[in-house]
Amino acid sequence: MRHRRVAARGYWALLTFVPVRDIALDRAAIATRLGPGHPTAEQVRQLYDGTTATVTGRYEPGRNLANHLDYRFLPGAKYDLYWDPEGLLSTLPAIATCLLGVMAGCWLRSGVRTDRQKLKRLLVAGVLCLVLGYFWGTEFPS
Repeated sequence: MRHRRVAARGYWALLTFVPVRDIALDRAAIATRLGPGHPTAEQVRQLYDGTTATVTGRYEPGRNLANHLDYRFLPGAKYDLYWDPEGLLSTLPAIATCLLGVMAGCWLRSGVRTDRQKLKRLLVAGVLCLVLGYFWGTEFPS
């Protein structure tokens, strides 16, 4: 449980506090700034590199740290031309969730507690996570 919370807080902190260039990496926003037609990769790179203003705490697609890291460091074709929803930084919470499931499975297979105690603790942990997630969702949208 602790590892999932640390990973989630870390991901949230990165998206909230690390500044990114003040440019939306989506087709419509790029077309608005460069004009109609299909901009070349070089034109988009020049626009991106020429943007010096920065913002923090952006979560919308194309304007957050995860999307900007994908644009800069993820080679090849991407989902939305400039970023990928399963990109570099976005993979960290998925790994944490997987490890949480592995840890829960190992704990369930152990003989440390009775099945009833294990069920009770999993239910309490689940309800606690739902409540925390609900309140956290007011700050960090999904």
